[in-house]
Amino acid sequence: MISFFRNKTIPLADQWSKLQEAGIVLNADVDMKQVIAGNSLSWYEERPYTNLLISLGEQICTDGECIYPSDQLWYVDLQAIENTDLYTQLAERMVAMTGDQLDMRFIRSCLDHEKEQVVFSFLHHGEKVEWDIRYYPEWADKTFFDRLIQLDMRRGGERQFVYMALGQHLLIGYMDQKQYKMLNKLVEPRFELWKS
Repeated sequence: MISFFRNKTIPLADQWSKLQEAGIVLNADVDMKQVIAGNSLSWYEERPYTNLLISLGEQICTDGECIYPSDQLWYVDLQAIENTDLYTQLAERMVAMTGDQLDMRFIRSCLDHEKEQVVFSFLHHGEKVEWDIRYYPEWADKTFFDRLIQLDMRRGGERQFVYMALGQHLLIGYMDQKQYKMLNKLVEPRFELWKS
């Protein structure tokens, strides 16, 4: 009787096929073998679609070069704040996810743990913008993402940022409404629209 209620295993190839139907694509020069290297098939089957999306949002590093498999997804650790230029890296990744449509140039930041302060600036349509980012000793400031997403929403494009909360990580997607709805029929937990 117990086996009757057990979740049906979804093969990895079928998961990838469904994600492709939902419009998820790999960047050029990346293949699925690179994406799934280092994880077992059972890991992808224990949380179908979600774990594959996580792998698609993580960097792949080979020969000293690191790339993202897809510019539609990003799996980010909100507690990884050792780098002094953390907020530059966060902003640059999100700009790349928009296909450089979000006009943020010359992005500069400094996370100073001794002074417990964050300096963040960039050029937006040629004008210098500075944001006050709240300092946290162990976490990235969530309002930073809110402000960056508000900036992108002002452009009025068809795609927008969505997220899935996974403990200290976020799985961030950049997609249109059709993709958002299709993916939310597959994944658990579901993606949420970013409301700031």
